[in-house]
Amino acid sequence: MSILDEYEPESWRFYRYGTDEDGEPLFSFWMNIGPNTGVCIYDRNGGVGKWLSTHHDDEEYSGQPPSDELKAVIRAAIGDGHGVESGRIESLPAHERYFFQVIHGTIEQKGKAPQELLRFIEHVVGHEVRLE
Repeated sequence: MSILDEYEPESWRFYRYGTDEDGEPLFSFWMNIGPNTGVCIYDRNGGVGKWLSTHHDDEEYSGQPPSDELKAVIRAAIGDGHGVESGRIESLPAHERYFFQVIHGTIEQKGKAPQELLRFIEHVVGHEVRLE
């Protein structure tokens, strides 16, 4: 059973922890289901990042929320379907820019998104999103 079967996400947080030897951002992205409970759903701690299941133990952290600009870029690129200028993507902090590229690449390659990512996108956009 997934944590999503029991809890509704309340907030989302990035946890940045430096850069790798190529200068690429190292970070994780968390879904918070309570004031003291979060679950990592994406981790890039070196090499290629990966999506994580919500079928694991919760941990307590106090990260930072996604920026308003990242949310606006996601709404423009995915929610509205109008696209987004590359300059807006480039102006995002490195970890958010990389994360947006991961989101976009995942949807482009697979034609769909993991359930946790889709829930985040719908939270940002404010309505149900169909990725087809």
